[in-house]
Amino acid sequence: MLSGDSREVLTASPVEEGLRMAAERKPDLVLLDVRVPKKDGISALPKFIEATRCFVIIMSTFGDLETAVSAVKHGASEYIIEPFTLHNAQVVCSNALRANGQPR
Repeated sequence: MLSGDSREVLTASPVEEGLRMAAERKPDLVLLDVRVPKKDGISALPKFIEATRCFVIIMSTFGDLETAVSAVKHGASEYIIEPFTLHNAQVVCSNALRANGQPR
């Protein structure tokens, strides 16, 4: 979805690998799922923000208000409920990149 924007797109699992990669590479944007192996994305969220100083978008199949509020309290820039359309995800990511000072 984002690699067509001439950006490097990296994936990581588990969370520890993602944190290590994010600290080394300093990404422009992080997409983080609420449900990740061995840890939940909400508790990992502050660590990603600290390591990257960028916007973190939380994705979840759980569209409940409690999870969304928790994500925002922990620093999420956006909260996307799965399944989402490719267009919707691109708009959210583009908006976050612009707000973070990155072109499109």
